[in-house]
Amino acid sequence: WKKRLRELSPHGVGRKSGKGMMTSPVLVIGAHGQIGRALMNLIPDAIGLSRTDCDLTRIDRLPETLEKYRAGAIINAAAYTAVDRAEDEEPIAHLINAEAPTVI
Repeated sequence: WKKRLRELSPHGVGRKSGKGMMTSPVLVIGAHGQIGRALMNLIPDAIGLSRTDCDLTRIDRLPETLEKYRAGAIINAAAYTAVDRAEDEEPIAHLINAEAPTVI
């Protein structure tokens, strides 16, 4: 998988067009988290989105947010990981970990 990620960089994801090969960016959601930072190091030209850039609790806004980047690939490295609070904040955890990935 590391080799495949490196193939995506620095040229993005290839997409055929009428005039040859175009590139589309790789989008990393959750770029400021532990996994997101590691991915950004592996794919330095990827576009990294933080919680501020892409709020996964606002799934009604996700399609618009994602469409503006026209990414060739989207890697979702974001998750609700506060296990000790997950029971108290179950609706938010469900939005981030189940519903948002479905929209993405």
